[in-house]
Amino acid sequence: MNFLRKHLFAVPVFNFLIAAVFGLLLRTMLVFSLPFNFKYFTHAHSHVAILGWVYMTLFILLVQYFVGEFNKNFQKVFWFTEIAVIGMILSFPVQGYAAFSIVSSSLYIVLSYFFTALLLKKTKGKQSAAFSLLRSSLFWLCLSTISLWSLGPIMVKLGAGSKPALLAIQFFLHFQLNGWFLFALLALLFHFLKIPASKTFNRFHWFFIGSLIFTFALPINWYYDFAIFRLINGVGILFQLIALFYGFRILQSNYSSFFGQLDKLSKRLLVFAALSFVFKILFQSFSIFPDIAKHIFDNHQAVIGFIHLMMLGIVSAFLFFVIRLQIKNPKTLKWASVGIYSFVTGIVATELILLYQGLCFYYPSLSIPNYPVGLWLFSFALVIGILMNLIATIRLPFKDKPEYPEP
Repeated sequence: MNFLRKHLFAVPVFNFLIAAVFGLLLRTMLVFSLPFNFKYFTHAHSHVAILGWVYMTLFILLVQYFVGEFNKNFQKVFWFTEIAVIGMILSFPVQGYAAFSIVSSSLYIVLSYFFTALLLKKTKGKQSAAFSLLRSSLFWLCLSTISLWSLGPIMVKLGAGSKPALLAIQFFLHFQLNGWFLFALLALLFHFLKIPASKTFNRFHWFFIGSLIFTFALPINWYYDFAIFRLINGVGILFQLIALFYGFRILQSNYSSFFGQLDKLSKRLLVFAALSFVFKILFQSFSIFPDIAKHIFDNHQAVIGFIHLMMLGIVSAFLFFVIRLQIKNPKTLKWASVGIYSFVTGIVATELILLYQGLCFYYPSLSIPNYPVGLWLFSFALVIGILMNLIATIRLPFKDKPEYPEP
C-alpha cells in the first residue's frame, strides 16, 4: 500500500490511458472492420474518462490542496473507487449496461457520497473564495448522480431510448462537466491565486451558478421543443457572459505573481485551458439562435467536438497543468513535457477536424473525404502523450502537502 500511495497520481493517469485506448479503438472501428461492439466501447470510454480519470484526479488534488492530509479514510474511499473503475474497465466493453457494470457504477456513486462527506467535514469552517467554489462543486457532484438512480426505473418502464431516459443522462453529463468539474477546477485555480472572498467574487459565483442551472434548458429543449426553454437557455448564456466578465476582473488583479513563477510550458498549458474555456462559452452562446440550437443535437460531430473540448481542452489540460507543478526531477519533467506537446497536438488536430465536419453539416459538399482516417491518426498523438505522462507520474512521489504552489 505504501508503494501504491507513493505513486498515487499514476492511478488516474493509467485510467486515462485506458480510456484513450478505448477511444482509439472506437475511431479505428470507423476506419477498419473490427469484431467489437461499438456501443459497448463508447460506454467504456466515457465512463472511464469521466470517473476514472477526472474524478480520481480531482479526488487527489482537492484532498491534497484543501485538506493537506491523505489519511486512511480518504485512502480507503480512493482505492474502493478504483476497484469500481476497474470493474467498469472490465465489464463495459464486454456487456455494456448489464449486471456487473451497473454494480460497479452504483458502487462509484455511493463512494462519491463518502468522499463528499469526508471532504466537507475536513474543510468545515474554512472560508475563502476557493472553499466556496469547492463546496459548490461537491453539491453539483452529488446532484448530478440523482438522475442515475432514476435511470433504472425509467428504462424499465419507458425504455432506454425514451425521452426521460435520455434526458436523465443529459442531466448527469451537464452537472458533472459544467458543474462538478468546472467548479472544482476553479476552486483549485482560486486557491493557487489566494483570491479572498469579496463582493465581486460573490457576483461571479452566483452568476456562474445561475448560468449552470439555466443552460440545462438547452438539452431539455432537444427533447421537449418549447419556446420557454429557449428563453431560459438564453438567460443562462447571458449569466455565463456576466460571470466571465466578473471572473476576468478577479483574475486580472491576482494572477500575475503566480503566473510569473511558472515555466514556459506550464504557462502555455494554462493559457490553452483558458482559451478552451473561452471557446466553450463562445460555442455555447450560439445556442441562443433557434435554428442553430435545433441542429446542434442532430450534428453528431459538433456534439462530440464540444464534449471533447470540455474533457480534453479544459479539464484534462488543467489537470495535467496542476500535476506538472509538482514535478521536480528534470528527467521526469522532460517526459511530461514531450507528452504534453503530443497530447495538445492531438487535441487541436482532432478538434479542428470535428469542428470543420460539424460546419459541413450545413455544407455537405465541403466535407473532408474519409475524415475518420484523420481523426484516427491524430488520436495516436493523444494516446502517446498520455502514455508519456503516465511514465512521468510513476516517477512522481506523492506528497500530502505539495511544496509548489504553496497551499
